[in-house]
Amino acid sequence: MYGSYWGLRAELEGQALRQRKAHLTSVRSRLKLQERVKRLEDELEWVRLVSSALMGVCIEKGLVTPDELKERLQKLDLADGVEDGKVGPGASPPAPPPAPLPIVRRRRFRPRD
Repeated sequence: MYGSYWGLRAELEGQALRQRKAHLTSVRSRLKLQERVKRLEDELEWVRLVSSALMGVCIEKGLVTPDELKERLQKLDLADGVEDGKVGPGASPPAPPPAPLPIVRRRRFRPRD
């Protein structure tokens, strides 16, 4: 099949090299995935911190009551048809009403004499 000891040896060494490369690629992929998970966990904690601060400020300033906040959260949760504490794919919070556009007065063009 291989014709010689050296041909067999070269083939086996080639297989071993390919296996090592595949293993290293797998290890690198796992490390990248772990780094990404860590980054996402850090971002999630930041979002939790900011949302908690914003909710607290809004309640303290009387902009919203805790009951109104709970009602809004439930409405958003049910937007995807499932009450599961998540906003599902395709579900989006209701859009706020559009802000009124500023009135811009245009100057009429008057040709110079």
